[in-house]
Amino acid sequence: MHNTKWVTRLTFGANLLDARRRERRRASPDRDSGDPMTGAMRPTTMIVLAKESLPGGGRNIDTAPDAQAQAVAAAAPHRESALRVNTQEQAPEQRPGPGRRHQDPYATALTNGRGSLYMRRADGGVLLSEVDRWCAEPDSADMTVLRRCNGAVLDVGCGPGRLVTALNSRGHLALGIDTSPAAVARTMCSGGRALCRSVFERLPDEGLWNTLLLMDGNIGIGGDPQLLLARIRTLVAPLGSLLLVEAAAIDVDEQLQVQFDDGCGRLGRPFPWAGIGLPALRRKATVTGWQPGNDWQASDRYFLELHPARGHHPTPRE
Repeated sequence: MHNTKWVTRLTFGANLLDARRRERRRASPDRDSGDPMTGAMRPTTMIVLAKESLPGGGRNIDTAPDAQAQAVAAAAPHRESALRVNTQEQAPEQRPGPGRRHQDPYATALTNGRGSLYMRRADGGVLLSEVDRWCAEPDSADMTVLRRCNGAVLDVGCGPGRLVTALNSRGHLALGIDTSPAAVARTMCSGGRALCRSVFERLPDEGLWNTLLLMDGNIGIGGDPQLLLARIRTLVAPLGSLLLVEAAAIDVDEQLQVQFDDGCGRLGRPFPWAGIGLPALRRKATVTGWQPGNDWQASDRYFLELHPARGHHPTPRE
């Protein structure tokens, strides 16, 4: 008798729930199916790196914009095991893409892995970008940098990820950041870890990284090397860390407006950049909490090692 009552109640409850589901579907036929029990909409999903892959357990990790993350995931399906889905946050508003006049030659070149690419200066000058080298395996000059890295490494402006991938294969915990979704996608396709993020945005495990890289002229990011050096000073561990910087081959200290040019009439959007040689880099490092160390030359490229100065307490914008 008691068993019959429970069956009756369960059957009645199931029928009532089915009726409510049908009523919701009729009221909102185009709506996402959402939760099968409550009919609630699912939050927008976002793809981020697994926490355990970062120093300090990745407790400070934030998410990349949803559209960029989807592009990365689509380009690198075999990296699915290194990703997790976070359903607790909504995707931020998407940035407008290039217009008809402004293409993205940089993304095209990285996707193809080759091709002509230049940085066209506002004053009419042109700087050559070495896409073929960026998309190849690390060369002998790169190896002089990789041998100096220790611990967890953050590659700022990682591009297609040749250094991140090489560091991973050498047993380092390495992460690349870049503002280009195409660069992040290529890094992940090659087996590296990367986030689509600016160095001036919130980053995973700030203050815990052992080595930071600014290669391929990336000391020019943002058009203000002194501001960039001050920002990076907040990212490294206070003891035993270092920053490895590639400087210009000539003694120069200039701030520029540039845009990528593929040589066929397609131009990217203008952005600020800087060129700086070793003498000016040493001066700016000293006033932003860094102690200049050894410099060296390899294959017509010039590098400088910087260490955090003792007794200096960095702030993000000195």
